[in-house]
Amino acid sequence: IDSKEKKETKSFFIKYIRNWYWFVIFLIIGAGAGYFIYTNLPYKYLVSSRLLVKDENSSLSSSLNFENQQSVRNVGRNTNIENKVGIFKSYSLFRRALNNLGWQTTWYRKGLFYDYDLYNNEPFELVLAPNAMNAQNVPLKIVMLNDNEYKVSAKGETNMNGYPQSFDFEQVARFGEPFLNDYFNFTLNPGNGKPDVTYLLNFNNINVLTNQYLKRTEISLQDINADLITVSIEAENIQREVDFINELNNVFIEFGLENRYQMSEKSFQFIDEQLDKIKQSLTVAEQNFSDYRRSNQVMNLGDEAQSVYQRQEEIENEQYL
Repeated sequence: IDSKEKKETKSFFIKYIRNWYWFVIFLIIGAGAGYFIYTNLPYKYLVSSRLLVKDENSSLSSSLNFENQQSVRNVGRNTNIENKVGIFKSYSLFRRALNNLGWQTTWYRKGLFYDYDLYNNEPFELVLAPNAMNAQNVPLKIVMLNDNEYKVSAKGETNMNGYPQSFDFEQVARFGEPFLNDYFNFTLNPGNGKPDVTYLLNFNNINVLTNQYLKRTEISLQDINADLITVSIEAENIQREVDFINELNNVFIEFGLENRYQMSEKSFQFIDEQLDKIKQSLTVAEQNFSDYRRSNQVMNLGDEAQSVYQRQEEIENEQYL
């Protein structure tokens, strides 16, 4: 039995060795396919920034003479920084940053395995009419036919007019003239787009875009004992994410300034209210004192002393006469 198994094993290897060229062919095809896919996939970059956050409580804590001063200061500082990290991650700050950037639309160039983001390199000039309604998050396929015409097509669903609708269309439109149907309303002017290349135009939903960036963006402390906040995001288009992180940092700084301004306004308002109360109290006290003097016929010692002094001078003058 062992001899038979050895013969079968040997026969098996001989059979495959005779067809070795098939292994080489499949190996070359696999390596070529892998290289082709690798070269057509986008590169991933990590874009990050560090923001120094001043500890507002450090100066106050340093002036207090606690026995465990260092521990108290560290706890207060960590809490303050963690609170600011929480504010940094808030939906409202992300939405404000995206609104400031004005990313109502996104252009892509369709690729074999990946759609390339054409940020700051739009193929056509897009003109939107005031109050124009366009279906959001449904990519429009646009192919330039010649210098005057382009083909536009789309297939998807939208919730325009308050209820879900499905659509599927393909039309030929002219540059410089409005493209208008039940779901889209815009005008395209010629740009640097090339004929027979498929471009994608997406009208962004700001709420969906905000949630996407909230999931992709990492915000954390650089170190537990440091006052640095790190903001990072994986990027395929570096410039887009650099602009986003810079704008997010600006919005965070503006939020801090607005918060300080509001706190200052509240402090001034509180001081003014206290001064008004003190002024009213002094006025009431002065009135009560005057009423007490009149009702009890209390003389003014200053006026009385002046009267006595004048009377004494008159008597002295009469003596000399």
